[in-house]
Amino acid sequence: VCPLSQVTLKVFDKIEEFPYQTLKKNNLLFSLNSDDPAWFGGYVGQDYISLAKCNNFTIDDFKLLARNSFNSSFLIKDKKEWYLSKVNDYF
Repeated sequence: VCPLSQVTLKVFDKIEEFPYQTLKKNNLLFSLNSDDPAWFGGYVGQDYISLAKCNNFTIDDFKLLARNSFNSSFLIKDKKEWYLSKVNDYF
């Protein structure tokens, strides 16, 4: 998902309306991304910062999004598991 671009495109009026908690509560597999940064207001780091501030992210939120990014990737299973182990080691 690309929260900042969705605000720019008027899907939501402000970042606080983005349904992060609903996505998380329903165990949906999603990751944070950026759309065309120059047009939509920020690189992926800004999406993380904006969403983290209005949702009071914990370490578990960052871990969830990091794990989701690898789980939803097209990496081969061995590589995916290697990266997931690194996420677990880090957090």
